[in-house]
Amino acid sequence: MKKLRAFLCGLLAISIFVISVPAIAETIQVTFNTMIIDINDQKVNEKGQSYTLPNGDKTPFSMVYKGTTYLPLRKLVELLGKDLTFDGATSTVYIKDKVNSDSKPVIKPETSSIDTVDEASIQAVFNEIIVNINGYKVNEKGQNFKLENGDKVPFSIVYNGTTYLPLRKLVDLLGKDLTLDGETSTVYIKDREDLRTNSWDYEIEWDDPAFESLVRKLINKPEGVINRSELDNITSLDIYGDNISTIKPLEVMRKNPIPNIKSPIKSINDISHFKNLNWLCIYGHPISDVTPLSRLNYLTELHLIANKIYSISALPNSRRLTSLNLSYNQITDINPLVVLKNLTELNLNSNSIE
Repeated sequence: MKKLRAFLCGLLAISIFVISVPAIAETIQVTFNTMIIDINDQKVNEKGQSYTLPNGDKTPFSMVYKGTTYLPLRKLVELLGKDLTFDGATSTVYIKDKVNSDSKPVIKPETSSIDTVDEASIQAVFNEIIVNINGYKVNEKGQNFKLENGDKVPFSIVYNGTTYLPLRKLVDLLGKDLTLDGETSTVYIKDREDLRTNSWDYEIEWDDPAFESLVRKLINKPEGVINRSELDNITSLDIYGDNISTIKPLEVMRKNPIPNIKSPIKSINDISHFKNLNWLCIYGHPISDVTPLSRLNYLTELHLIANKIYSISALPNSRRLTSLNLSYNQITDINPLVVLKNLTELNLNSNSIE
């Protein structure tokens, strides 16, 4: 087994976020308008087309920087049927689901003229924007993220007054699926449909009242029966104190102390109803038994921080795990981790390991 290295829990399998010094304007080399965007089988633009702003000005529809594709934040959010507001005082973009809207957004293809696709040297500002999705802060000002190849790229780029975010990351945060056809330079974005959804269903009988309360808060169902199928579209779950979200935070290891929890979760037996989870974080709850996690067949990232865990013997069943954080627990024996062949990131800080 390779030597296990301790990583901060914020390291993610696809993109790894790190704190950086707040950025200032700098000159960068980019390529404009190389990508074609297709949303739910409707083409939005052609290669070489710019994006026409509401005031009539044009700005690049896509920007490639260090191999990462960026799109105008407001344009993509609107194309995906979300609402966006901006608080200039805090440099925060608030993205929310549209209220009382079950219909799919109307895709309006770009109509501007087609220009040549060229490289350009531009002045840009990095990482000055905070993104908040449905009340959940995704990042802090000044944060980059690191790609799998080790390169660091900005979480946001502001160019000529327009904010650009990494296309793949933003699409994932907004709950959509993305595929790329390299031959045609076309990005296909579709509503997420989980093929693992089971045809069988049942009424959930909750084991832990505190866990049930958080789930009801998450799906906005304060009372009534909850069927297992209502949880099928949830693939990420972040439980931090009395808060719960499906948005993966930019940093799971918060700077704040362990939260004061009004209703602590003592058992995670109910986690087994989330059949499609691949990312889970539980922070600050007095859970000790991790056996229910062995029933999560698709789990790849697990963060159990500041709990009461002393045994991890059930984890070997989670052989898909690539990222694991068990910091601030009471673990003494780490031998069960030997069988986790796909594990690339591990944090065992502040345990009782000899």
